[in-house]
Amino acid sequence: MLRDLQYGFRALGRARGFTAIAVSILALGIGVNATVFSFANAFFLKPLPVSDPGGFVRVYSNRFSNTSYRTYLELRDRNSTLTELAAFQLRSFGLRIDADNEHTFGEIVTGNYFTTIGLAAGRGRLLVPSDDAPGAPPVAVLSHAFWLRRFGGSADAVGRTITLNGQPFTIVGVAREDFSGVLAPLAGSLWVPIASDALLRPGVDNSARGSFHLAGRLKPGVDRSRAQVDLDTIARQIRAAEGQPDRAQAAATVYGATMLHPEVALPATVFVAVLLAVVALVLLIVCVNVANLVLARAAGRHREFAVRQSLGAGRRRLVRQLLTENLILSIGGATLGLALAYWCVRLATAVTLPVPVPLALDASLDVRVVAYTAAIAIFATLAFGLAPALTASRVDLVSALKGGGGDTPRHGRLRSAFLIGQVALSVVLLIVAGLAVRSVRNAHSIDLGFESAAVVTGTVDFETRGYTAERAGRFLRALVERLESTPGIAAATSVDIVPLTLSNRTTRLLRDGDSPPAPGEAPPTPLIYVNAAGPGHFKTLQIPQLAGRDFTYADADQAPNVAIVNETMARQFWPGQNAIGQRLRPLDPSAPPRDTIVVVGVVRDSKYVTIGEEPRAFMYRPLAQEYAAHVTVMVRAAGASPAEVIGALTREVRALDGGFAVFNVSTLDEAISISVLPARLAGGLLGTLGGLALVLAALGVYGVLSFLVRARTREIGVRVAMGATPRTVVALVLKQAMIWTIGGIAIGLALALAASRVLGSLLYGVSPTDPITYASVILLLGGAAAAAAVIPALRASRLDPLVALRTW
Repeated sequence: MLRDLQYGFRALGRARGFTAIAVSILALGIGVNATVFSFANAFFLKPLPVSDPGGFVRVYSNRFSNTSYRTYLELRDRNSTLTELAAFQLRSFGLRIDADNEHTFGEIVTGNYFTTIGLAAGRGRLLVPSDDAPGAPPVAVLSHAFWLRRFGGSADAVGRTITLNGQPFTIVGVAREDFSGVLAPLAGSLWVPIASDALLRPGVDNSARGSFHLAGRLKPGVDRSRAQVDLDTIARQIRAAEGQPDRAQAAATVYGATMLHPEVALPATVFVAVLLAVVALVLLIVCVNVANLVLARAAGRHREFAVRQSLGAGRRRLVRQLLTENLILSIGGATLGLALAYWCVRLATAVTLPVPVPLALDASLDVRVVAYTAAIAIFATLAFGLAPALTASRVDLVSALKGGGGDTPRHGRLRSAFLIGQVALSVVLLIVAGLAVRSVRNAHSIDLGFESAAVVTGTVDFETRGYTAERAGRFLRALVERLESTPGIAAATSVDIVPLTLSNRTTRLLRDGDSPPAPGEAPPTPLIYVNAAGPGHFKTLQIPQLAGRDFTYADADQAPNVAIVNETMARQFWPGQNAIGQRLRPLDPSAPPRDTIVVVGVVRDSKYVTIGEEPRAFMYRPLAQEYAAHVTVMVRAAGASPAEVIGALTREVRALDGGFAVFNVSTLDEAISISVLPARLAGGLLGTLGGLALVLAALGVYGVLSFLVRARTREIGVRVAMGATPRTVVALVLKQAMIWTIGGIAIGLALALAASRVLGSLLYGVSPTDPITYASVILLLGGAAAAAAVIPALRASRLDPLVALRTW
């Protein structure tokens, strides 16, 4: 093996051009695979930053719902399968350090949060159960990143006081550098005990609302299925005690330790799997391309192989030597590919994404990424080297030693197969890329049902100032009136959830006359998506009102409950009837009559959660009747620039209360761009990979035809001597190129059609069998292949027949 390596390095060193090209092509293929795998590793393979991840579990109400604090206490105290169960919630805070004010995100957690996770402090101490006792001094633990940013890594930070929502908190510790919470990729700046919530939000009782994440640790010898039965039984008992009807689905669900929320894990898995499949396709194209280079080089070494074989080297020895050289190429490509992946990961993680919460995703190149890269390097060695090695090692000693050509019919057939395969794989990748790019373009042209242009948004957090619902309502009314009287502003409103920002809220209601579902039965009405909005919402977003009226300030907390529904809900709930005046009531038959909701308006359908969604039942409620502590103000400009509107919004908020900070300020177009972010990322990546595949396919055609022209020099010379014109020679070479290209395109189209089912759910407004995309790919690839074939064809047409006939 050492002799093979020494000889391989010398042989590749003599062929510097071939080596540089092969290693560079391999680096591209391996690098893009390592890059995508780095992110797959960060989301799905890296263990959570907790001790003993195997015993760490997440607990949700129903399937994916967060849990109320009251229910959490019941689950914690009554279960028999967990040693610890902690609750935590991501929260925004108004932060002041010395004279500096800012808005930041952190978590409120139970006192056993850090003991459940099993984490040691980086500095000072972490929160303990006594910190979460009523009346305990308010304390905070900082994240390592926040400690560095705001305190410069000073040890004096521990013991200092910061102000959260106007209340003093003492810093008692700093978390380890590798810990940013278990809600990755979301990352808060600090952790405070839930007992401090009474100080942070005076007058707000969150005990009965479902808003906490739960995480626990299994007792020794207890598996997850046993914990599932235990917690589900308790949750059903809690549901029965609260008078809620029993349902067939689980009341509580236990999941293993995962980086992503279970609800998004499946679509994220599909998305990443598609990307991994695409980059694997790129690697195959690269391997086929390099295989043709290796085969061409091996054809020129036939005398060397003949001499080695005549001196006693068996075929196995020659194959091993060739594979060793190929392994050297793969190792070089993998090394450069890892460097490329490192650069790409750093570039990608440095990009600021349009999300309000800071992200902390560790996509660094760890041992799993290196092992994966090594595995695909070995695969690449076999993929591009085995067939050429087996073919090249079949040497006709007599012919080779007499100086016969090394390009045999076996070489030609294998070279043709490689080229057709490369074109076929390139067709598949180009079609996938073309569909993704068209999908992104369509995503920006889809009718959203509202006008996002010229709208500016900014969020106000009433929790940070201790506002009650009544006081918040007065503030919002005054703010909207001041904004609408500002020159250059056409309309303003307030809303709980900004559409198309990946947030949603749902409920189930019954119509008058519907009977509550029996245990195990499905409700007679579909799930309803809900948002809370202030007066002027539909005017600001220019959503057409089809019937009834808009909300007014008379729709206050103590006024009769009202709602405005979209046309899909009106059609599904009251087909053939007028929705205005219809009544909706809770599923619980014991609910008081005041909970009945009267429909006062119908508006046009729009997009709410994702731009590719099918029409869904949607209901708007007055913000005064559905209090939200975090409210987004939306302002439509009428001549004013976004910067002027943002300035007016900030100015008027501070004029009403100088302690407020407006955060998440952006245009509505920027805010909703998060809904198309996966499609944009996929479109950009696939477009780049498609361009790479096109270049590789053109290089493959060029390389094979160049070799073919050299190998057929004597034949071409004879044809010219017998009267063949340059045009005839060019047509001969181009014909061969087109035969290979057409064969590859036909196979590629069949493969792309077979894979079309996987793509359907990932595309916006374009069919996976879109004829425009398929036709464009055929023309593009056919044109690229023809262009690549022109240079070898012209070179062949200019051969001097006398020189060609002397060539052996």
